[in-house]
Amino acid sequence: MSIFVVPDYKPPLAACVMNEVLELISVESTSTERVLTVPFITRSSSYHHGMEHSTKTLPVLHGAEIGATTDFTHLLVDGTTKPPTSLQIRSEPIVCLLEMVRVLKMSTVLVTSGGQQQGKSSTVSDVEILQCVGQHLARHTNLEFSKESVLERGIEKSPVVQEPWRELYG
Repeated sequence: MSIFVVPDYKPPLAACVMNEVLELISVESTSTERVLTVPFITRSSSYHHGMEHSTKTLPVLHGAEIGATTDFTHLLVDGTTKPPTSLQIRSEPIVCLLEMVRVLKMSTVLVTSGGQQQGKSSTVSDVEILQCVGQHLARHTNLEFSKESVLERGIEKSPVVQEPWRELYG
């Protein structure tokens, strides 16, 4: 299993990065049945589904199968809801990745969750959203997710790089 954390690169660098990631996955994968799992956390009001007036809401976990489907992709989306049609992904690397896996017909599962848009008072914290996604993926992939470790380390934001291509290519 390989885990990649990719900053929010802008085009055309995003497409180059996703191409490199998919190439690494193809080279490292020894099994013929590989499944790409794409966790994505967003800040979107579409996740509240009319529950803005409640004092506390739980994160809603959405799952979608993209490309070829397998028993494992069915298992990963089991227990999630279908993403709302209003869901918009504004992360260029994720959009590029999803387009590439569609064309390549790679078995992929998008697991996403979120809260209200930035700037609005959020009833669901980033840690709760991360915990929801992390626990779901850990339950199905023989990994362990620890909320305490996340709280201990904190959630880091990537520094803004003036010339991100230098970070990728040196």
